[in-house]
Amino acid sequence: MTPKKLYQFLAVLFIFLLQTLALVGILQDKNHAQASYAISVIVRGQSGDNWLGIRQGINQAAHDLHANITFITLSEENSLLEQKALIQREVAGGAQAIVLSAASSTGLVRSVEEAATQVPIVCIESSIHSNAILSYISANNYEMGVKLAENIITSGIPNGKVLLVGGDEACSSILERRRGLLSVLKAKKIHIKEVNKMDALLCSNLQAYNFDAVVTLDSIWLENTAKLFQKNHIQGQNLFGIGATNQIAYYMEQNIICATVVQNEFSIGYLGVEKAVDAINRRRIDKIVTVEYRIISKDNMYDTENQRLLFPFGG
Repeated sequence: MTPKKLYQFLAVLFIFLLQTLALVGILQDKNHAQASYAISVIVRGQSGDNWLGIRQGINQAAHDLHANITFITLSEENSLLEQKALIQREVAGGAQAIVLSAASSTGLVRSVEEAATQVPIVCIESSIHSNAILSYISANNYEMGVKLAENIITSGIPNGKVLLVGGDEACSSILERRRGLLSVLKAKKIHIKEVNKMDALLCSNLQAYNFDAVVTLDSIWLENTAKLFQKNHIQGQNLFGIGATNQIAYYMEQNIICATVVQNEFSIGYLGVEKAVDAINRRRIDKIVTVEYRIISKDNMYDTENQRLLFPFGG
């Protein structure tokens, strides 16, 4: 072979090798992009409309990021023991990451810290007091409580009395909302009576107690209290809360709920999965991610941005 032909042969071979390496790189990038991530999402409540907005965000992130999601609800609201068992089960079952809405800010610390030695854990909506949590995605719960209290005061508190329903839950989101709410109401010298739940007897005697407002700090309590108001034909009693479901929107239309504070639940769900995928891939992630929230009443519930937050499948 002459030197000229040898040079031509080597040149062709070099180009062929470059093209092959480029093709291999493209295929590797494609396979990496389409990797399936096994992520378990464990929420602090039962199956129902309360998680529709968050679940919609989770499903969209799963589609965008090629994640295989196991979405797990509880048989009992905010069951600490059940969440402990589920965390252990999902880690043992091969989950690559856990996205958790914690039922207790303190009671889950040991279980989460043990699990975090094996898989990354991201919290959404409600967190725990531990550095084992790589990222926490939520609205500012303290601020939501403050804004809710300010809205209640603006509506009028002639008797200086407010009934708070279900504010004793152990999860961090409700604790922070309660802290924000009470900081404003107590500063205004408003008397607050707290009860674990709203029952038919208390509901039927509300007017005798002269409460200016009934307040809840979670969608399940707001929805259930509104349901009791409707069933017992309670009229003229101001009901406020935090949360968004289709039923809450319905009760607002019926003038049973005066106003609710709504966080961007779609973003919470989406970002929870996104941060879990980032953690699996050992990418740097923010410790706290804060999403938007809005105060919504019947007067503004059909504004474009408010529809997007209030209706899980609307807007």
